[in-house]
Amino acid sequence: MTYASDRRPDAGDLSTLLDLHATLRARAEELDDLRAALGRSVDDTGTDAWAGESGEAWRVEVSTQRYAADRLSGWYDRAASAVTVYVDAVEEISRQAEPWRERLDSAELTLNRLYGDPEYTGTLQCYEPATRDMVRARVQADAEQDQDDAWTALRGLFDDRRCADTALCEGLEAGISPAWTATRSALTRLGIDTVDELTDERASRAILELATTVASGDAEAQQRADLEVLLVRWKTDDDVVDRVFAELGGAATVRLVDEAANAGQVDLAAAVRSALSTASADWSTAEAQKFTGTLMNEYTAATGGVAAIGYLFADVENAPLGAELATAAATEADRIERLTPGAWSGGWSEMSLSGVGGLTGDRAQGARVNDAAGRILQTLGQYPDAALDWLWAGDGDAVHDDRISYWFETRDWSRTGDGFEGPAALWGGASRASGGPADGWTDDAASERVASVTSAVVRALAANQELFGENVSTAGSQELAHAVGVHLPALVEYPLTSNFAGQVMESRYWKKAAILGSEHPVAIPVIEDSEVKRLLAVVGGDPTAPSGALRPYILQYEERAIEAGLDPTNPVDARAAIDRITTLSGALSGASAGNDAAVAVRYDDGVREMFGAGATAAGAAPVRGGFAGGGYVLSLSAGAASDCLADLVATRHGEALAQEAADQVEIEAALRSSLEAYVERLGPEAFGPSGEGTASVIDDIVSDHNDSYDSAYLHAEGKDR
Repeated sequence: MTYASDRRPDAGDLSTLLDLHATLRARAEELDDLRAALGRSVDDTGTDAWAGESGEAWRVEVSTQRYAADRLSGWYDRAASAVTVYVDAVEEISRQAEPWRERLDSAELTLNRLYGDPEYTGTLQCYEPATRDMVRARVQADAEQDQDDAWTALRGLFDDRRCADTALCEGLEAGISPAWTATRSALTRLGIDTVDELTDERASRAILELATTVASGDAEAQQRADLEVLLVRWKTDDDVVDRVFAELGGAATVRLVDEAANAGQVDLAAAVRSALSTASADWSTAEAQKFTGTLMNEYTAATGGVAAIGYLFADVENAPLGAELATAAATEADRIERLTPGAWSGGWSEMSLSGVGGLTGDRAQGARVNDAAGRILQTLGQYPDAALDWLWAGDGDAVHDDRISYWFETRDWSRTGDGFEGPAALWGGASRASGGPADGWTDDAASERVASVTSAVVRALAANQELFGENVSTAGSQELAHAVGVHLPALVEYPLTSNFAGQVMESRYWKKAAILGSEHPVAIPVIEDSEVKRLLAVVGGDPTAPSGALRPYILQYEERAIEAGLDPTNPVDARAAIDRITTLSGALSGASAGNDAAVAVRYDDGVREMFGAGATAAGAAPVRGGFAGGGYVLSLSAGAASDCLADLVATRHGEALAQEAADQVEIEAALRSSLEAYVERLGPEAFGPSGEGTASVIDDIVSDHNDSYDSAYLHAEGKDR
């Protein structure tokens, strides 16, 4: 932009702006050509020409670039138009300013002559003193009037020029993020004043300087605000943020989150996490281990900082930390909790809901970050191959038994805020490893490893003394459902429908079997019926409900089973198909009902213990002379309490049993209705010996369903333990 003044409102060389206008128009045309080429590329590589994930990835990327080119072309067009309007405005100002400036120059020259020459009378010749004074006065008055008129006009034109300058700036800034103003101010305070100075190296150095200051605890509010602005601007630039965290290190990164929490700056903490996600995405093993060494070794439940680590790993959907960093952190957590002498289960966690936990704005989410180990394992689960490797100790049958035993059986996840979400996500991730069941069993070795790890994990979880429905969070239940869902076809085959008794085992962890969904025998986990039903019990209060995370897997399996039963060439006949469906249905329903009843019993046992100890029951309110709760008024005396205790305890369990009985009636009625249509379609002879009627066939199938239901119900209640 050129510099103008009230005397010269048209000052400046417009040739530079005219060159800029030409450049902008040329760039817009180039981008239009690029958009057209990208459009043709998408059209030429449709699904008919390039199918599969790679083709779809290409089309998505091209569409993204086309959209970016479209936005940039629009900005060039708007900027060029803004320059055109500006140049036209300045030229018009110049046209009007020139005569007024000439008039001003003439008036000032006249006034200067009058001041310097006492005999000056303008264009008139005056020899008489009296006449000369009169003429000089008139010449001065005319010059002063011309001067005033010229200044008024030129200052008005200068106002017009300033308006044109403002309009140009607004036109050029249209489409630019409003955050740039704050970014520019932050950079200026750090000594970066020009575009030439804004290199990746300078940007990373500026962020590192601020981050170090903030982490030290000596930063002012403006410095924390500037750091937030710069991290938001560069959090997706891997070159910049990789330099920052490589030099900052893990310990200082944790202190950054703590300082953000102390200052209540949620966005700053989130920006740190997002930037670390970008930086760690491509880290090598050595880089991840170096960062993790200071990230975790300096912090314990006693010193604080554990929740900050949990926060860094907590956003697996939007800002997952990298695979190598997750692996290194999981290994360190394993060393800290499992391998350190004197460590106790769940010891590497915090219990406070203030500080970092408060960053989430939600009590449950705040509790999640307090268990850093859970968030680390959950993050590792986002990388299936890495998750499987971490649970595998070597070649052959070598699952990492000790590691699996600690994290899935020994560790108490019920009191740390995790609710079994972390270990369930880790198992679910490992189950989706390349070549395994989630990948269509395309690799025998990988399938065997997944089956082996799953066997060890399920055995450990089933033996965990805290794995009860009330101890599993909603997120934990969903993660368990996704993990179980991957293995559902194998679990229905063995052990729900058939058992392993007398079977030839390739390993104590897996065996080869033909199951629905595979074209040939595949490696499946070797798990006891009771262990599977223990898991089904805690997957959710009603895993078959439309909102249940397990439902999509159930529906997919049922569709495959029905298709197989209707296909005369399939070795799975109609009876075998329906047996599998009803066995699964009975197991799911029984596990759900048994879980509800077991939760009610444990609740009632807790109430009984409270009364036995003279304590008050949860949810009840102390009142003068008595105790009100559950619809009863109980005296504080032991005798009066014992008179009413049986009724109070029976209420919760009785309600669960009544609901279970009602549900069972509805389930059986719906099952019979579905079976009638299915049997009528194929004929009863497809399900049993010739001459057996439809009603008899249905009765047999319902009986099998109820057996499965009863077994799952008992295992869910824990009566096998």
